[in-house]
Amino acid sequence: MVQRTHVRVLLQAAHSTGDLDAQTDALLALLDSDYIEHQLNERGHTLQTLGDAWRVWRASCAAGELDLVTRVAVTVRTATFYTRTKIRKLAAPSSDRDVIVAAALRVLDLFELDRPIRLLGCG
Repeated sequence: MVQRTHVRVLLQAAHSTGDLDAQTDALLALLDSDYIEHQLNERGHTLQTLGDAWRVWRASCAAGELDLVTRVAVTVRTATFYTRTKIRKLAAPSSDRDVIVAAALRVLDLFELDRPIRLLGCG
């Protein structure tokens, strides 16, 4: 079981900036089995898309980029190196993990994913 204090210590060790408590809460929520089950069964996402979202979130936390988000951008590069980016503005600035991840997944849904993906990025 992952404990809150362990996650906070890891964030500090990664020299994360911003609100460490908010980042800790967001990371713990991403590990919650009910959240994962909901995303898989009711939202139609795969373990791959959730894993990609987790990696993006972890990198953002380590870089201290989660202070307040106003827009979510998703970049998809296919195996043929065709690259597209789509950006959407949030209804209101937020540092809430659920709001940011949901927005990123909505933007990802805008892409026609009919070719193998070489790179998936979110910012």
